Amino acid sequence: MENWIRLFELADKLNALKPWSFLFDYEILGVKDPVTGTTGFISFAAADDDDPAMSVYLGERALKKLFDFSDYLDTMSPETILEIPQLNLSFCDHQQLKKQDRGLIKAVGRKYAGKKAWPIFRSFTPGMFPWFLDDAEQKSMIHFLEQALEVTSRPDATDFFRSEQRDRDLVLIREYTNTGDYPSWKDSFQHLIEMPALEIPVDLPAELIRGLTAIPACDLILETDFIMTPARIGIRGTRPYASYILVITDHNSGNTIGFKCLDPSNGIEPMHASIPAIMLELLIKAQVHPKEIHVASEVLIKMATAFSEATKVPLIMKSFLPKLEIVRENIMRSLSD
Repeated sequence: MENWIRLFELADKLNALKPWSFLFDYEILGVKDPVTGTTGFISFAAADDDDPAMSVYLGERALKKLFDFSDYLDTMSPETILEIPQLNLSFCDHQQLKKQDRGLIKAVGRKYAGKKAWPIFRSFTPGMFPWFLDDAEQKSMIHFLEQALEVTSRPDATDFFRSEQRDRDLVLIREYTNTGDYPSWKDSFQHLIEMPALEIPVDLPAELIRGLTAIPACDLILETDFIMTPARIGIRGTRPYASYILVITDHNSGNTIGFKCLDPSNGIEPMHASIPAIMLELLIKAQVHPKEIHVASEVLIKMATAFSEATKVPLIMKSFLPKLEIVRENIMRSLSD
């Protein structure tokens, strides 16, 4: 309980300071965890009616995913943000609290009132729904909060983020040094490490490629995407996996050509890599060799490039998939009832 007492003390200080009121969400602060060695990249946000929040993106690759999400916002589903490894502190209304949140607040002896005043802590892991912090995450979050408060409470805090000499790839990093007579936290501006794209092997069995190419080509134009649904998979009381569905629809009629649930239990990248083969299976089952396939996801077009090269079926990037959006709305509505 000691960790939670400290976390709520720090949360109250952060809410009193409200750094989201004078910093933009793209003004990033890095804090290197002295235990894990992972650099957490901290962003503050309180846009429109969103809950004020401090998000800590865990590692350079997570930060790159955040930048990609911002750069390709039109072609990224809103759920993509849930697939970025991060720790999060937000301030919400009382009715948004879960039973465990209420129990924690009572146990640490804190009292809150009013709108967007109740602190909640969450951990985000790709392929899973947000969950409560474990012991190691609690300790990391204490470091991140302490250093975030140290920097943002300085009178000249905004100067660290708005110098004309700086760009997005140059970040203020707080790092603990244990050398000399006085171990302490130090500031340094560091260029972000250029993280190479993850090489995700895509397996396209030759028999599936032959199976599709043996079907006479037609004039059908299809739409496809994978949808994260509200359904949760797992044992009650444990962190649940997210439920994803790959759907293929007819661009003109809106008829569903095929769909299949995807398995994120081995990680989000292996799930993405399974999509091209599943697309082949669905098309063969439906006996459809389409003229072209429209997609609206950066992830999907990267994964399905091998599919397109092997089958000669063009993938066309679109900003909006009208028929598939109807399917998405129906899925969300049916699973939310």
